[in-house]
This record gives sequence, C-alpha cells and structure tokens, in this order.
Amino acid sequence: MLGTAAVAAGAAAVVPGVLALNALSPGGSEPKAEAMPFLLSAPPSLTVRADALYPEGVAWDPTRQAFLVSSTGRGTISIVGADGGLTPFITEPDPRVVSTVGMQVDLARLRLLVAYHDFGFGARTKPETALKSAGLLVYDLVSGRQLALVDLAIGAGPVWAADRIALDRSGTAYVCDPAAGAIYRVTPDYQASVVVQHPLLAASAHGAGVVGIAFDEAQGVVLGMNYSAGTLARVPVADPAATSQVRVDRMLPGSDGITMTPDGHLLVVSNHLAAHDGSEAVTELATTDGWLSARTVARHEPWPIPSPTDLTVTPYGTYVLSGRVDSLFGGGPGATDFVLHRI
Repeated sequence: MLGTAAVAAGAAAVVPGVLALNALSPGGSEPKAEAMPFLLSAPPSLTVRADALYPEGVAWDPTRQAFLVSSTGRGTISIVGADGGLTPFITEPDPRVVSTVGMQVDLARLRLLVAYHDFGFGARTKPETALKSAGLLVYDLVSGRQLALVDLAIGAGPVWAADRIALDRSGTAYVCDPAAGAIYRVTPDYQASVVVQHPLLAASAHGAGVVGIAFDEAQGVVLGMNYSAGTLARVPVADPAATSQVRVDRMLPGSDGITMTPDGHLLVVSNHLAAHDGSEAVTELATTDGWLSARTVARHEPWPIPSPTDLTVTPYGTYVLSGRVDSLFGGGPGATDFVLHRI
C-alpha cells in the first residue's frame, strides 16, 4: 500500500564479520579472520577473482577497512580486502532477492543498506518476480543479520526495479527506481513512501531511467541521473513538486552510479551498457548555486576498465567498480573476475 512497507525481520546466513581488527566474533569467542584490511595505503587497482558474481554496486566499509560489493548474478554481498581476496558476507539472502545492486553503509547505526531488484539477469529470476520484486534490505553491518526487508514495489508502477541508494544524516534512505521513474523514501523505522515520480526520472525506449542517486545534505536535495537521457534532476525533499532539471554544461548519457565527494562535488560514472551514445568515463561536476546548474571540473575518459558501473570514496581515493556485467547482459562467456580501479 502506498506510504507503507512490508517489513520482514529475520536472519540471513552469513560469515560472521569482525569490527575493525579486534572485535570478537558472535558469542565472545576469539576474533575470526576476515578480509585483509587496508592499512595506511592501497593499491591503485584490484583484480578480484570471482566466478559469475557480476557486482554492480560497491561501498566502502570503514569498520573493516575493506570494500563491500553486491551481486547481480547471485543476490549476495561480499567483502574485498587489500590483497584482492574475496570473503563471503551475505551468502543466503531472503528468497525474494534476485539481484543486489546499490549499497550504503550507515556507520552511525552500524547498518548496511542494499537495494534489490529483478531485471531478469540473476540466477534466481523467474516470471513472477521479473520487474516486480524490488526493495531495500537492511543488515547489521557487523554480524550480517537481516534487520528488515522493505518492499518498494509501490506507487503507480506497473514495473519496479529499486537500484541505488542515497542516505541522509538521520538515517533516511532515498532509493531510485529506473523502471518506474521514481524516487522512494525509507525512514529509519522502515516506513516507505514515494517522494516523486517524474518524467525527468523516467525510462525511455532506449534505456533505463534514474539510476544514479546522491543526497546533498547542505542543500536538502536529492540528485538523480537519468541513464538514457544523460540529464541530472534536482529534487528538493521538502518540496518534491519543485523537481527540476539541473543545467549542466554537457549531457551524460549512460550515467550509472554517482556519489558526492567530501568537498561537495558530484562524481558520475558512465558507460554504454545500454546507451548507444554513452561514454566509459568518470565525470566530476561542481555547482555554485545549490545544483540549479553544474559544470564539469574534471573528466577521466576513456575509463581504462570496460563497463564501469559504480564508485565509492575511501580514505585512499575514489575507486570505480567494473563488475563485468557487460558479459552478463550481452550473453557472453561467464566472467571470472571484476576490477576496482582508483581515479
């Protein structure tokens, strides 16, 4: 029902995590070995061995000093350490979850927020869930215990695909839906509502709608990048009816994951996975008027690793994920690795 969400708490099968380096594993036993943490420095690039994982989303976990990656193929969550080793974290997600996509670490509340959908590419896809099963998973960041599952197949639809997440200081999550052309709000007590459903966020005959999402705390606005149109929308959360297009000095078709930098700039990853005029690049945008307009201040093109989809800011620089999803979407041979490459 619009304005509410079905919340199911339960336990996911996990490999117990350790907080930083010295936390005890559940039950107070000796610390359990996990992914190798980054200490003082990090390599410019990590090639991670993983058969058919196809991660599209990445997040930095300060408690582990490691990366977390999602899985379009399996619907799982894994940890990537400093040596490029892969450690399973969430291995048996809720049965309703087909593909995990965007993620956010809520450090203040020790939560991991994960968007899920079924675009028809996951191993568990089926007709009754394809473009119908969509929502937000919430896990305990330390143990991996599932805290909530919020159904986001809400609003007008008729298709849904929760994709990426932005988080504000209060713990409220904003989730974009490139199939429905919508942005949802999920409060810290897991109540869901539609913030806005707008033509600026909508899909086209040529590709997906809003995929990238970020929250500017100072301005109180959600920023959403439309994948197929290459345009940036500005959504004031206090007045969503005032949603408008940001005047940008260039179109960015194929825009996928986006993130805010500590200095208030917006980083945009783009590709041509489903955008014939998209570029494999990372673009940095800045504003002087609260995102009424923006200009390009840096651009990294061509991106050296094919099909980048997401990026995350770390103490060691910003890393861009190339999860080999081009192989999955194109029906090519199964991927055996993925790459995290620093800007």
